[in-house]
Amino acid sequence: MDNQQVPQDIKPKWHPTSTQRNIAIFGVIAILGLASVYAQVSYVAFKNYNEVAAQAKKTQEDILALQQKRQSNPPSTSDQFNVPYDWKTYTNTEYGFEFRYPGDWAVDFYNANKDRPDALVTVSAPSGSQGSHYSLIIFLINNPNKYNANEYADKIEKAKYSEEGSDMLGYKDAFSNKVGEYDAYELSGVGTIDNTEMEQIFVTRDNLAIEFWFPQSKQASPVNVLSSEANNLITHQILSTFKFTK
Repeated sequence: MDNQQVPQDIKPKWHPTSTQRNIAIFGVIAILGLASVYAQVSYVAFKNYNEVAAQAKKTQEDILALQQKRQSNPPSTSDQFNVPYDWKTYTNTEYGFEFRYPGDWAVDFYNANKDRPDALVTVSAPSGSQGSHYSLIIFLINNPNKYNANEYADKIEKAKYSEEGSDMLGYKDAFSNKVGEYDAYELSGVGTIDNTEMEQIFVTRDNLAIEFWFPQSKQASPVNVLSSEANNLITHQILSTFKFTK
């Protein structure tokens, strides 16, 4: 038995070298490190997702509350709501006012010129695949007689509807309103030559009259304004944040 030889088909057991052992250890450490980083990134992403989802839910709840309120009352631009964290602030130092607006809406300012006597600001909803574009247009108009909002609508704006060639075909209702904390006057259901019905709201301060012009919530068929109900509600929310700064 002592002289029995090891069979030739049995190979000696492999032992890793110290270098190979170190490489394996470092590989395990690297994998564990990557797993830790992935876990941390996943946690932060999940946390941010939950925060965004919670904010979106709160905003939707605010919108639904305003919708329920307006079912029995005329739309008011003084209704307050919690402004979402991603809304931006537009400030016009020349005319002295500011307002908040959604971060995905676009704001542009245009100075008066020889073809357009009034400066204006446009606040436009994101473009969509269906329906005409939705925009709030803010006209900045000289008011030398310092009319209040009601007087301006009666003496200046309503007279335009009887002008020959006017593209405004009258309005369905007129009533006092609010823009933020300021007294305002609204003409609703204002008809245009393309059959879009508009809201027209006026607020004044000293020699400045501001006209807010935008599509109303509901449109008669076949007029198709991009998300008119949702965007009209957002527009009233924008106006609820309006304030003069001087």
